[in-house]
Order: sequence, then C-alpha cells, then structure tokens
Amino acid sequence: MRPYTHRFSIRWIPCALLALGLSIGFAQDAAPTTSNHDSALSPTKEQYLNTTGAVRMMETVKLPRPRHAETTQTFRLGSLWKQLLASMGMTPDDLFVFVGTPYLSPEDQGDIQARRHYWLGQYYLEMEQPAQAVGEFRAALEERPDSIAIKTALADAYILARDYDRAQAVLTEVLSQETTNVEALIIKAHLAMSRAEEADGKERAKLLDEAVEAFEQAKQVQPKNLDVLRGLVQVYTAKRDIERVIQAYRDLVAANPKDTYSMFVLANILARTGKRAEARALYEKVIEQRRGFVNGYIYLGLLLEEMGETAEALETYKRALLIEPRNPQLQRVFESMLERMTRGKGRQAFLKEYAKFASEYPYSTEIQRLYADQLAKANDTQAALRQYQRVLELDPENVDALVAAAGLLAKAGKYEEASQYYAKAIELAPERSEIYDGMATTFMQVKDRKQAIAVLQKALQLNPKVPMLYVNIASLLQQEGKPEEAEKILEQGIEKLGEKAEFFIALGEIAERKNDLAKATTAIRKAYELAPSNQLLFGRLLGLLVRQERFSEVPELLKQAENTFRANLTEFYLLVAETFLSEGVLDRAAEYYEKVIEAAPDKLPGYGRLVQIYNVLDQHEKALAVIERAKKQFPDSEDVQRMLADTYLDAKEYAKAVEICRKLIEAKPKSLDGYRLLVDALNKANRYEEALAAVKEAEQQVGTTEETEALRAVALFQQKRYDQAAAIFTKLAEKKNKNADFYLYMLGSIYLEQKRFDQAEKMLRQAIERNPLNDSALNALGYMFAEQGRNLEEAKELIERALAINPNAGHILDSLGWVYFRMNKLEEALRYVQKAHRLMGDDPEILKHLGDIYNAMGKRAEAVEYWKRSLALDPTQADVKANLMASEKKKKQK
Repeated sequence: MRPYTHRFSIRWIPCALLALGLSIGFAQDAAPTTSNHDSALSPTKEQYLNTTGAVRMMETVKLPRPRHAETTQTFRLGSLWKQLLASMGMTPDDLFVFVGTPYLSPEDQGDIQARRHYWLGQYYLEMEQPAQAVGEFRAALEERPDSIAIKTALADAYILARDYDRAQAVLTEVLSQETTNVEALIIKAHLAMSRAEEADGKERAKLLDEAVEAFEQAKQVQPKNLDVLRGLVQVYTAKRDIERVIQAYRDLVAANPKDTYSMFVLANILARTGKRAEARALYEKVIEQRRGFVNGYIYLGLLLEEMGETAEALETYKRALLIEPRNPQLQRVFESMLERMTRGKGRQAFLKEYAKFASEYPYSTEIQRLYADQLAKANDTQAALRQYQRVLELDPENVDALVAAAGLLAKAGKYEEASQYYAKAIELAPERSEIYDGMATTFMQVKDRKQAIAVLQKALQLNPKVPMLYVNIASLLQQEGKPEEAEKILEQGIEKLGEKAEFFIALGEIAERKNDLAKATTAIRKAYELAPSNQLLFGRLLGLLVRQERFSEVPELLKQAENTFRANLTEFYLLVAETFLSEGVLDRAAEYYEKVIEAAPDKLPGYGRLVQIYNVLDQHEKALAVIERAKKQFPDSEDVQRMLADTYLDAKEYAKAVEICRKLIEAKPKSLDGYRLLVDALNKANRYEEALAAVKEAEQQVGTTEETEALRAVALFQQKRYDQAAAIFTKLAEKKNKNADFYLYMLGSIYLEQKRFDQAEKMLRQAIERNPLNDSALNALGYMFAEQGRNLEEAKELIERALAINPNAGHILDSLGWVYFRMNKLEEALRYVQKAHRLMGDDPEILKHLGDIYNAMGKRAEAVEYWKRSLALDPTQADVKANLMASEKKKKQK
C-alpha cells in the first residue's frame, strides 16, 4: 500500500502536470490528420492514465490533512501562508482549486469525457467485462456521436458480449461511412469467426467465407498489416484450406522477414505437404537468422532424411552438435540416424560412424567426449579409456575426463588405477568436493560402502595430505552406522594435518545427525574460529544457535561477524536474513532484509524476499509498501509486477491480481509467464471458464504447443477436472521429452486426489526415475506412504532427498514431520512441523498436523486450539471435526 503523503506536496505537481498535459492534448487535437481514426480520440494510454490520475487526485481533496507531532520551521511557514489566505477570505483548498483547475470550454470538456469513457471501455475489454465496456463506449458516443474509433470499439465490445446483431449493425454503419476502415474490417472478420464457432455445416462455411472476404478487403488496403495476415492464417486454418494457410504464412513472412517463428511454422507445413524444396530453403533461412536455434537444425535434418539426402542430414546434425553438444534431444536424433544408417551392421558400425565424426573435429574436446561416452555406453571400457585419454591429451587438466575415466576403471574393478585418476583430479581441483563424492558414489555403485571405504583409504595412502579424503571416509562410516569410527578417522586427520575447518565441520555433522546440537555447535564454532572469513560457516553457527533458542549468544556473534564481513555488508546481511528465514524466525529475517535493501537498493531479490515474508505473516499492507519502494527503483520490472500479483493473490484480492496479470500479458503477449499467473488467479477466484478462456487466448498468441497444452492441463487440475487433466498429461508424458517428469508427477497427484494409490505410486516412481531431483515427486510419494502408514523408512529417505534439494520448503518440512509422527517420534515430528508453520504461516493441513501431534503428546488444550484454527481455514475437514467432537466428549465425561 502506498504510504500516505502530505497533501500539500502531492497536489501542486499533479495539477501542473495536468495543465501541461491538457494543453499538449488540445494542441494535438487541433492538428490535421489523415488517419482512418479520430486523432483526438487516440491519446496514449499514459496520457489517459495521467488524466484520470489527476481526476482521482482531485477527488481526495476532502481527506483530512495529517498533523505534525511537533512544530517545525516548515510548519510555521505553512501557518503563515494559511493566515495570509485567511485574510483574503480563502482556504488552502480554495487556492488549490483556483490554481489547479484550468478553464475548459464545453467542447473541450466533452472531448475529455469522451476520452475518459473510451479508455475505460478499452480497459473493460481487456478485463473481459463486456457489459461495462459497452456502457463506457456508449457514453463516449454521447459526447462524440460521429467518432469512427468509438463505434469500432463498441462493435468489439458487442462481440465479446456475444451480442452479434448489434455488433453487425454498428459495423455496417461504420463501413458505410468508411469502406476502407481496416480496423472495422478486422473486427467484422472476427465477428464472422465468432459466429462460425457457434454454427455448423453450411452456415459455418458461409460465415468463414465472410471472414475471409473482410480480411481480404483489409489486405487490399494494407497489404502488410500483420494483424490482417495473422487473421487470414486463423480463418484459413479454421476452413482447413491448407493451400490458403500456406499462402497466408508466405504473405506474413514476406511482410516481416525477421519473423522466424512464422517462417519455421511455414516450413513445417510445407514439409508435411510435400513441398520439401521450399521447406528446406525456409529452414536454412531460419538457421541463418538464428544460428543458435537447434530445433531449426533438427527439423532440417529430418526433412533431408525424408528427401533421401542422408549425408546432408548428417552434416546438419553435426553442425548443431557443435553448437549444443549436450542437447539430449539433438543427441537422440543424431544417434537414431546413425542407427538407421547402420541397421543390420551391428553396434560396431554405429561406433565407427561416431569415430568418423570425432575424426572430423579432432580438436573439439566436447565431440571427443561424446565419442568416449558412446564407447562407455557400449561397455567397450578399453576403447572408452583410450578415447578419454585422447581428451586428456587435448586438455591434460580436464577434470571431468579424469573422473569419467576413473569411473570406468572402478566399474572394471581396477580400483588402484581409478584411485590414481581420482587423486590426479583432486590434485588439479582440490576445492571440488563433488569429485570426492563422485569417487565414493562410483565405488558404492560397483560394490558397497565397505569397498568404497577401502578405495578411499588407498587414495588416502597416495595422498595423505588431502583433508577431504578423511572427511569422505568419515561420511561413509557414518552412513554405515559407525559414528564412533567416523569421529576416530577425523581425529586422525586432526593429529596428522592439524586443526582444519573441514574436520570440525564433519564432526559437527555427525553430532547433528545424532541430534546432539550442543556438541554440533561446539564443533562448528571451532571450524568458524579456524576459518573466520567463511560466511557459510558463520551462517551454520548462527542457524544452530537459533535452532536451540540460544538467542543470548546471537548479538555478540552478529557483532563480530559484521566487523569481519564489513567489506561486503550486503552479502552479510543477506546471509543473516536467509539464516533466520530458514529457521522460521520471520521477524528477524524481515529486519535483515530491510538492511539488505538499505545497503543495496538497486538489488531486486531483497525486495522479493521481504514481500514473501510479509505475505506469510498476512501483513499485506507492508508487502505493498515494499513493492512501492521497488517500483521506484525498478519502474519497468516485470518481477515487481509479479510480486504485486502474488501479493494480491495472497490477500485474496483476485480482481486486482487479474488486472496485473493482464498488464504483464499486454507487455509481453508472446510470453506464457503472464498467462500462467492469470490462469492461477482466475481459478483461485473460482472464475473457471475465464481461466480456460485465458488458456485459449494464450494458444492464439503462441499457437498450440506443449507448454500451452500443459497450461490447459494445470488449469483443469486446479478446477478438479481430474479426468480431463489426466488425459492431457498422459499424452504429454508419452512424448518422453525433457518435461516428462513434471507430467508424470502431475498424473501421480491426480491419482492421489482420486485415491488411486497404486497408479499414483507408479507415476511418481517414474517421475523420480526420469528426474531424481524432482523434489515435488519425492515429497509426494513419501507423504503418500506416511499417510498410509507404510514404507516409513523409504518415506523418510524420499522426503529427506526432497528437503536436500529444497531446504526451506515448508510443505516438505511438514511431510518429514508427519513421517516422524507416524514413527511415533513425536519430538522430532513437532520440531519439523513447527518450522513448517513458521515458514508458511497458517495452513489448514499444517495446523491439523500440529493438533494431532499435541494430542498424541497428551496436550489436549493445544491440540484443540490448532484443530479449531485449521477448521476455520477449511471447514470441510471431516476428520478435524471428529477430533474436536471426541475431545469435547472426553471433556464432558471428566
């Protein structure tokens, strides 16, 4: 919410701007024009907003003037002015009206009223509120009855209201006055297409012909009007006149040669209709204009394959691989072609083609690695190792090649050689802890932890001065359930190498896993003393203190750290804020995010985090005030607009959220981000049909794509139309593209809602198999097991994996707490669910879980309080009602 400002400071500036804006507007109105429309009725949206903003400002005259708490020099000066005005028989408001209100002739007043109604009508059109739009346009016509622009807009509003007869009458009138009015012809065509959607048979064909006729008339007037040409594409598509669709796309590309999207679509259509030569030329032009657009190469390669030009297709794929050698889709297409080329000749023929590819680009380490990867997939370990050696000849310090080679050697059981490769990789990149993790993981996959420990110990003999080797051995021992041995190996490291921060970090982790937070704090504090410039260690120590509620120790730690990190206070404040946030201490987190913004007002993330915190705390006015501050720093930022939309959604002010979403779409009509927000807002407002209409609008803007199909499925899921959503997600998942894990997760979620648990488990497991980092699928499967009271150890493992990916996700913390509840580990359950509550605020499910946990602990009063709060947010919870009734019954029995 914008903070209240003293009226004296805000009146004069808008009045001066209003007078200047009106004078400019009058000068423009008087200028001659050759446009089809009335120039007087075509101000910019900003001019309209300035005018109405001034009107709204004048409407605030009656607001009480704020009072100062103490007298200041400025206040005394203001009092003198007030006395002077009083001696003249005037008040400050009289002076404001006298100076701020310019003289307007009746004709000028009519023009302004017409503009006001016209732009309000346009706003209502964008908001898909046709009744209000019609009213505003008709009011505008009362002031300017001869305006063509208003009449065409009125016709557009009638179409949206499905009042087709009146729309037709208005358009007939307009076109009788201006037969070549392009906008009216476009609207006439859209009217015919709208009617055609509700008709069938001959009537539908007739209406589509009328649309074609109108678009063609408009095209004769403005042959390169892109709206006209796109309209022709749509209507010919509706008529299924593929030749005319092709011609319309040709015209569109001719009018805008840089429109690679239309060019690409046209090439696809031509390729499917047998016009391969023209399609090929267009694909090549797309690639010429967008050399990094890999899909252009892929489709061109597929076309060349169909044309029998195998060599050309192969070269096309190779060119693409030089651009994106790790693109999975491109690799699949390339490998599929090689498999077709070598069908019946065995795997060696396939590898021979890959070898040829590698020989053509002998100095490209990426291509050489691709070939090495293929050899590894073929289980040709020796050849793969030679090829990785070739990569290392080109780049002797290629750590990735060293690690890959080590993995192959480990798989072959050559542990000592693998250790040498790993040791070399460690020598080159000792700071890359993932090498050690990969080393241990690789050996665990080959044998087991014991073998992995043995190999790491061999590596330790080769390089005993690497602290991370001790740390990784200790980690494996901890996983083996041997924390005492883990501590012992770390103590050996301390004895041999002296006190190192890494050793105490590992000791802290062991203690933390044993839930000995005091011992963990001692170890991490020691690590921080050894590495006082390590911000992450400071953050970890702060987190441990906060988790134990040892708040008396926090101020001194913060003071010392602030002095240490004074060179970069912004990062320090951000770390403190994130730490408090991760522990659910939101008021302290907000305090430090304020400091982040103060130290770096030009950095947007701090504003976003602060807004999220205030929204969780239901302090929406504070969130809006932060957004207003962000607007001043980032006036054109889409992210700020998204913050505003999210805040309105959280505050359940859905109409305002929808308005912001519409503005985002207006700014970037080809981006689906705005449509996703809009669909979410409309569904939350229970405006389901409008949500689906927004999906259709998105399809009209960008075409029917995988993303628009997914958007439609998500909208249907939110509306609980599960069968329809499942049909779309199933079709999308069958394509096995990069988003397949998301579609499988959504299918699992649908089956969970339908209580089809076997199918849900199957889909969620497939989602995790496709993407082991899909935290949503991991959490959903683990929570399902917890709800059913089965596979609790697996449920805990799944949810812990999800939490490692998304550490501060309240819903995942709640899931882990619920697993502990099912295991009857009530203290652990309470800790995690309380943290989830601090992070997410009052959520009905979390409140219900807290009630259940307190009830199991015998704390009935606390349980009843949380159940009541849960039920107030979601009155449909039958189990919570039953719990409350049972509790009340027990109370009466006592």
